[in-house]
Amino acid sequence: MVTQADIAEQLGVSRAAVSLVLSGKAENGHRVAAELRTRIEVLARNLGYQPNVAAQQLKGKPSHVIGVIANDWFHTVQGRFLGWLNQAADERGYKLLTAQMRDRPEAMAAFVADFASRGTDGLLYLAVGGYRQWPGVADTLATAPVRNMVCVMGRPPVPGLRYVDCDLADGAMQSVAHLLGRGRRRVVLILGDLDAPENRARHAGFVAAHAVAGRPPPDAGQLILAPDAIGDGPWDVFDACGRLVDRVLADGRVDAVLAPDDQAATQLCRHLRRRGARVPDDVAVVGHDNDTASALFDPPLTTVSYRVRDLAAAALDLLAGVPRPDADADGGVLVRPALFVREST
Repeated sequence: MVTQADIAEQLGVSRAAVSLVLSGKAENGHRVAAELRTRIEVLARNLGYQPNVAAQQLKGKPSHVIGVIANDWFHTVQGRFLGWLNQAADERGYKLLTAQMRDRPEAMAAFVADFASRGTDGLLYLAVGGYRQWPGVADTLATAPVRNMVCVMGRPPVPGLRYVDCDLADGAMQSVAHLLGRGRRRVVLILGDLDAPENRARHAGFVAAHAVAGRPPPDAGQLILAPDAIGDGPWDVFDACGRLVDRVLADGRVDAVLAPDDQAATQLCRHLRRRGARVPDDVAVVGHDNDTASALFDPPLTTVSYRVRDLAAAALDLLAGVPRPDADADGGVLVRPALFVREST
């Protein structure tokens, strides 16, 4: 590890001068010649110098390091969130430490303790898709040594825990309103289950949208629960979506489908075409996630975006203490999703 003493020795200057430059004090009233300041900064960068976080903390300085934990980073939404979070953190002078539990909530306590020992300024927990681990996660967060915490895309039951979430009920309402406005008469919602809080929110929005439009409440046939339509491999999803399309077409009245995610939506479109149904003429299809490939599919997919970039920015705002006019009384922020209308509807 490169130290300030190493830099001072290589340049033949005092450690005090190096300390002033690398701590930023040389720009705040402490005189260090511009030429020397540049030499110190260039050498520090070339040698890969990193400040000693522990030493800075002993002096009461923030580390500008944030710990980020998710159940996993493999899925589309989690991966995009991490990408935007990295960019936003870099723009604000923060660095990230990341970890994934992989369905092991007991591992979270070790991650939190490790992050705390490294002097992190705060902790983000990405809760999407990990609701089955929430009881164990809640116990860890409630007793965590890191007090500056924000939960993103989910709300484990921890009193006082600040959150940034996407209003998925609103996303479903936007989708249904769009379809009904295009003259669709019978819309079906496909979800993996109703155990996940995010799915319950989407179902609530689906029902509410019919009421707002003055339509009868959706009947039992307008909700299809298909956990096998959300699989780890595209072939599992493909086969499951074929069975779903058979069920949709057997109804004889369905003219629009809200898919559980973009991957399933694209496979539904493929099976509809194979069975002679035109998208969107006969059946309109709306995805969910706004995956990068959704705009490239044929037809380009209408889909709901989580607005992951805005979620990342809001989470950093809460950790950094930046006032948010959209924060509720508990300090949480609810981000409205965006409906991207394309040719599949």
